[in-house]
Amino acid sequence: MPSIKELKEERSILIRNNKNQLREKGAQNWSKADSEKFDRRMDRSDDLDEQIKALDKPREAYDLWVRNDFAQMTPQARTKVTSNFPQIANSTSGTSLTVSQIQPELISLFKDVCPMRRVAQQALTSHGPFVNYPTSDGTAEIGEVLAQDASAASSLSMVFGNASIGIYKFSSKVIAVPFELLQDSAADPIAYIHQRCADRIGRIQNQKLTVGVGGTEPYGFVPQATVGKVGTTGQTLTVVYDDLVDLNDSVDAGHPSLAWMMNQTTRKMVRRVKDTAGRPIWEPGEFSGPSGNGVAGTMFNSPVYINNDMAVPAANAKTIAFGNFQKYQILDTPEIAVFRLNDYAFTQLGQVGFIMMARAGGNLLDSTALKVYQHSAT
Repeated sequence: MPSIKELKEERSILIRNNKNQLREKGAQNWSKADSEKFDRRMDRSDDLDEQIKALDKPREAYDLWVRNDFAQMTPQARTKVTSNFPQIANSTSGTSLTVSQIQPELISLFKDVCPMRRVAQQALTSHGPFVNYPTSDGTAEIGEVLAQDASAASSLSMVFGNASIGIYKFSSKVIAVPFELLQDSAADPIAYIHQRCADRIGRIQNQKLTVGVGGTEPYGFVPQATVGKVGTTGQTLTVVYDDLVDLNDSVDAGHPSLAWMMNQTTRKMVRRVKDTAGRPIWEPGEFSGPSGNGVAGTMFNSPVYINNDMAVPAANAKTIAFGNFQKYQILDTPEIAVFRLNDYAFTQLGQVGFIMMARAGGNLLDSTALKVYQHSAT
């Protein structure tokens, strides 16, 4: 389900394209194809308007709750909140809302600071605390040519495994919001709360989805991936051209969407690597900021993603990953909880405390689909 931001962005593009079409056609006669193209955009724009309105209504109630102490609201205001957020919990310490209606918007914000969400598979789950995924490596399998009326051969050699994905609770920790921000009708406290909380949750999720060791946290892809290349003795802090070639070729080329991932410190080193003809192997990307696609550059025609939760060069460190990141599965629950705290420690400072909690997990479903480079021990 797209976020309200994504819906508005799509609607803006449609309207802009129709305005451009009107301007370009000018006084010319329109063909049937011209009219159909224009009408399709308008129909889609109207559909998006309805979706935006459906999301705006709970957002108004959400804004009311964020700005006001629930216990001090009028009965009409409390009804407006509870009718849109029936999973509200109220206590002397404060109130909490389960904001499933705007979950896509929050997940989109997590993505800004969570490189793993730019490359991995993502899905919603209502199960917990563990979800079992079947795994199978089909890169060595091949079909057949059949003669007319011949029977297809059965493939009984397929081997299935099982990957367990635990669902864990991530917290933003408490953030403080000044009374002035909540009282200013022109301000947008929701945007402030969401951004600060989502940044914190997105960062801790990326760390655990990258290097988590399971148990009380998700399995990160680095501990689960196969080592595709170990540096020769002396390469505790370096990587050479042959290492990158070997790592690239350690992954079956039949995997789609192959990509690289590394820390910024590692990128600085890799950008200086030259091939046997003295040419740089690094091709810079156009834009790698949060609002872009996160691609910092390309190597051997595959995109490179920067993930600062990967290790920096050191003895035995696994610093570079290459392969099919779509084989890493991220699961989110539909509900994200936001807590508004009635705490005197905040009140005496002219503030209100908020916490966001989200449940998610992840695991690598095929350890051969992602390979890592490991530096030499000595």
